[in-house]
Amino acid sequence: MTSTLTAPPPVKARLRPLYATGFIHGFALWYAVEKLFMKQIGFNDFLITIVTITYIVEMTAANIPLGVLADRWSRKGVLYLATFALIAGTLICGLSHGFWMYAAGLSVWGVFYACYAGTYDSVIYDVVLEETGSADTFEHWFGRVQMYDSVAFITGALASAVVANFVSLRAEFFLTIPLTCCAFLTLRRFRESTLHKQAERERLR
Repeated sequence: MTSTLTAPPPVKARLRPLYATGFIHGFALWYAVEKLFMKQIGFNDFLITIVTITYIVEMTAANIPLGVLADRWSRKGVLYLATFALIAGTLICGLSHGFWMYAAGLSVWGVFYACYAGTYDSVIYDVVLEETGSADTFEHWFGRVQMYDSVAFITGALASAVVANFVSLRAEFFLTIPLTCCAFLTLRRFRESTLHKQAERERLR
């Protein structure tokens, strides 16, 4: 059995662009100030609750078709869709001045999260299995994605405080967009496993 300390270098090399993508997806400046911004554009507690329920329902409904799309098309492709949705949702929210437009932006962000959730663990599982012939070290490699995501969230929150102090809450949204666009570059460098496509062909046969 391959240990986590002696896992072959190809796994680390192949996953490095994915880790960078995970960091970029987690580094959204506006996450830390979202509720403050909602209050600034006229939300009260009731409207915050309604818009939260709306995007959660929409995100839950999108999970199943996006999961099927990832299996039958491409998990890397779904992460591209996640990046598009994060950019679009951030832009719409940043331009909004009231309930309906902000709700639309958060609904688009819900598509991002539906693409995001479950895709990283699946794609890492396939890469580890393809490179090592075993999934024994999956937890080790997936734990790194979670680590980078946590670091991105904390770093983004700290940077958000600086931006809010010197610029504005709305600027947090617009400054997030060019940073998120970098995920297209890191995803382009990632070589996806084809194991799930082979399994799908076998099921069709």
